[in-house]
Amino acid sequence: MNLYNIIIFILGAYLLGSIHFGLIVGKTKGIDIRKDGSGNVGTTNVFRLLGKGWGTVVFICDTLKGWIPVFLALHLTGSVTLAVLTAGAVILGHTFSVFLKFKGGKGVATGLGTIISLMPLLAAIVFIEFFVIFYLGRIVSLASLSAIGTLLVLVFATKQPLALEIFVSLSTLLIFYAHRSNIVRLFKGTENKFGKARRTT
Repeated sequence: MNLYNIIIFILGAYLLGSIHFGLIVGKTKGIDIRKDGSGNVGTTNVFRLLGKGWGTVVFICDTLKGWIPVFLALHLTGSVTLAVLTAGAVILGHTFSVFLKFKGGKGVATGLGTIISLMPLLAAIVFIEFFVIFYLGRIVSLASLSAIGTLLVLVFATKQPLALEIFVSLSTLLIFYAHRSNIVRLFKGTENKFGKARRTT
C-alpha cells in the first residue's frame, strides 16, 4: 500500500460519498428535499416525498457508492486496511458532504454498501434484521440503529481483523451521532413512523 493509492482511494471515496443522489433526484422532480418532509437528504425522505420507485433508486445508488470504492480498493490492491480507510472516507463524505457545506445524510445505506464489500455475510444478517424490525415497527431510525448495533456485536463475536473492528466501532459512533435527534424522539415516543412525513428543525 503506497501513499499514491491511499490518496487516490480516500479522496475519490470522500468525493463520491459527498454526492447525494436524493438531492439530485429531488431536483429533477422539482423538489428540494432539504426543505420538505424530514428535511434529510437521505433515502428515507425520498421514499416519503417521491414514493417507493424513486426511493428505491436512491437507496440503490447510495448503497452502490459505498460498495464500489471499497470493492475496488480491496480487489485492486489486496489491502484490507486501505479498503477500511476507503470505507470510512465514503461514509464521512455522505455524512459531511463538501458539496453541502459539510452537512449530509445519516450514512446507513452508504454504510451498508461498504459492509457488503468488506463482510458480505454479516451484511446479509443485519440487512435482514433491519427489514424485520422495520416491518414490525415501521420506524426506520430504530431499525437502522438496531442493525448497526448488531453488526458491532457480530464483528467482535466473529473475531474479525482489527481494522474491521475499529472501522465498525467508529462507524457505529458516527451513525448514532447522526441519529441523535431520532434517539431523543425514540425515548420520548414521538419518533415518526414511515409514511407520515413531518418537517423537523
